[in-house]
Amino acid sequence: MDKKKYLILLLFIVTIFKSCTYSNMEDFCPEAEICDTLMVSFSEDILPVFNFHCKSCHSGAQPAGNLMLTNHEEIEAEIGNNIIDRINRDNSDNLLMPPAGKLDDCVIEKIIAWKNQGSLNN
Repeated sequence: MDKKKYLILLLFIVTIFKSCTYSNMEDFCPEAEICDTLMVSFSEDILPVFNFHCKSCHSGAQPAGNLMLTNHEEIEAEIGNNIIDRINRDNSDNLLMPPAGKLDDCVIEKIIAWKNQGSLNN
């Protein structure tokens, strides 16, 4: 193979490999969400989840299972007991909470991270 053909082939290969590289995960897989669990905020990350998924059953005069989950103190008191176990179950498990279906993996990771970060009221 002469030098000119070799250089053209080499340039073609380099161009193909260069076009198949990504500088970050968002470019590689744009629909993938990055789950940031570095600094989880109770007021921004945790309470909205409990308000949306738990409050309808776990509040009021007769909360389900006598378990109130409406504020920091109540959620913090229960987070180490059964909450993480119940939200981590399979959809087919009758003990899964919330009963409507398993929470998003990122939401579960944030709840666990919040607990591991000291269950701060931030």
